[in-house]
Amino acid sequence: MMLEATIGDAYGSGFEFAPDFVFELNTLQNYLPHADGSGYFNRYTDDTQMAIGLTELLLENAEWTPLNIANKFVEVFKRDVRIGYAGRFFAFLKSIKDGKEFLEKIIPTSERNGASMRAYPLGVLADEQEVLRRTEIQARVTHDTDEGVFSAQLVALSVHYFLYKKGPKSELEPYLKKMIPIEWDFNWKGKVNMRGREAILAALAAIQKYDRLSAILIQSVEYKGDVDTVANLAMAIGSVAEEIENDLPPFLAKQLEKGKYGRLFIKKLDLQLMRLVKNKPTENNSKMKYNKIQDALLGVAVGDALGVPFEFCTSDQMKKNPAKEMIGYGRYNVPAGTWSDDSSLTFCLAESLVKGYDLADIGTNFLKWKEENYWTATGVVFDIGITTSRAITYLKRILRNKEYEELTLLKYLGDEYDNGNGSLMRIMPLLFYIKGKDISEQFEIIRNVSALTHRHIRAAMCCLIYLRLAEHLLNGKDKVASYQLMQQEILTFWKSIDFSANESKLFVRLIENDIRDLPYEELKSGGYVMESIETSIWCFLQRDTYREVVLTAINLGHDTDTTAAIAGGLAGFYYGAVSIPNDWLASIARLEDIMALGDQLGVKYL
Repeated sequence: MMLEATIGDAYGSGFEFAPDFVFELNTLQNYLPHADGSGYFNRYTDDTQMAIGLTELLLENAEWTPLNIANKFVEVFKRDVRIGYAGRFFAFLKSIKDGKEFLEKIIPTSERNGASMRAYPLGVLADEQEVLRRTEIQARVTHDTDEGVFSAQLVALSVHYFLYKKGPKSELEPYLKKMIPIEWDFNWKGKVNMRGREAILAALAAIQKYDRLSAILIQSVEYKGDVDTVANLAMAIGSVAEEIENDLPPFLAKQLEKGKYGRLFIKKLDLQLMRLVKNKPTENNSKMKYNKIQDALLGVAVGDALGVPFEFCTSDQMKKNPAKEMIGYGRYNVPAGTWSDDSSLTFCLAESLVKGYDLADIGTNFLKWKEENYWTATGVVFDIGITTSRAITYLKRILRNKEYEELTLLKYLGDEYDNGNGSLMRIMPLLFYIKGKDISEQFEIIRNVSALTHRHIRAAMCCLIYLRLAEHLLNGKDKVASYQLMQQEILTFWKSIDFSANESKLFVRLIENDIRDLPYEELKSGGYVMESIETSIWCFLQRDTYREVVLTAINLGHDTDTTAAIAGGLAGFYYGAVSIPNDWLASIARLEDIMALGDQLGVKYL
């Protein structure tokens, strides 16, 4: 929500009160410089900055008082002075030192839209009356008028309506009129000036008219006038409406300003804000699916990074000094948040799939990782398995000689030593290419991708089990139901391919029995693929938060980073990146690159 709102603000600011000829460029092809002639480009304005202030106050769980609100407004302005504020208010903010002075000197009689433009974060609150109460308090700090208060409440309640699934967008207007004593005309047309009600009524009219965010954004700007605020509000509200497709061009996020309070800061804040939603949207919500790729990639990376310092510690050592938080150094003497080969090869696969499915391209990315430090956390490969290293060396000959047909024959060359966990640890992104396909076709694709480094059918079967479980999660099933459906499908599939009894007996605990019945003490967490698949699924099924899943996996010791990466992929996928502790997520190396990769893969497959 917050990212989309910020995009609306930054895009709309190029058209704010601009001459008519500028609107010919309203095609979502580029950001334009701010219309005020400042030369600012792809940067958000006061609309977003003040929303950031309210969001931070919500996340801090501070007392919701005028003084705390005023202090936060002053804080966010002083640390990052930016354009967009009305001239006198800008000068006012520069002249005061804190919230106390703010309240003493402010003349809060404005009927403009300053209180409404920042109000959308309050829609995450679960109680309608609390939404109304807090929105009124923040509005009266600067806009102590009915127009200021009611327009802000319209914004926050519109977000709340969609987040908490109060009804379809066709019933939004009667809902709002029932909650707020207004008789305003919701059929907005024409130019938008700065009066409180105008921007939100224009935004709601665009939302009612269109079912795609791109069309809503274009319409928000087409009104002319104070269009950055219209676009800001329309994107915030539309992004959480289940009926509206998020089809914004990827460049709008990618080219949004960087810097300390830029795109990455907004994305982190957005994740944290959505944690406050009490009954999160169901897993079959299309926009939630879009984020599932990001959730999975972050789940892998955070689990991996958590486990890196503890790799090869024994279970006894872990019992004495269990992992509790993200730390650095340890086994490989790397900073906290540094992920290893598990994540690197996951990202190499994901990046290749953005272009389509091509074994040669996947293999090329793996080779670039090994020889050129491609998709590494810190520019150095510091952890590579023996099987993986040898396999990539073999791939180099195939790729150099352009003998690409050999890539599909690797799966016939496997032996018992090709059953490490190196293909399972990186397989998650393949789900988004194979989802919905027949299980036989899925397995053929999985075998070929697995065999690039791990050629045995057992390693490939573990990958199939993992991805079938994940596919049911993607389709909205709970984790136990997903596990049970996967078991039934695998047993049926084995019969159809006459799967070897010598192989199937190795999967009895996981497929024929219920892995949850296995005592924790009997789990193993070495580099053998059977240990990794059993332990990761056990941890996922038996623990109820991302944090508990990955720490349980790590505290078994041994191959801690890989076990936690595999389990973390499922937990991130199921519970969402919003479930990952803030400080863990903030420490992750190349976080912005990972999130951008998730965006790109989402555009391709979801």
